[in-house]
Amino acid sequence: MNQFSTARLTRITKAAARKLWGKKDISLCPCKLMPDGPWRPNIDVFAKEISKKLNSKYESERHDASFNSVVNNFEWYNCQMNETGYYTAFYLIKK
Repeated sequence: MNQFSTARLTRITKAAARKLWGKKDISLCPCKLMPDGPWRPNIDVFAKEISKKLNSKYESERHDASFNSVVNNFEWYNCQMNETGYYTAFYLIKK
């Protein structure tokens, strides 16, 4: 298998990603770019880390790990040009 293959990723909808948030590992990528490409434009969000922060006793950690917060921050920094696209594509990571 090619190291830049997307065989380990399955594209899912935003609604599905929201339901799986903190339960499954998810990858975020600008919509016009290929995940796991040569420049690796996507970020992986691991369920174990997110669920730990969502169950924190600190409000700031829970807010920073929320679905909306992570996606809004990702789009602010990565989805601001026509070349990359203006929204996030979500991928389920297969083990």
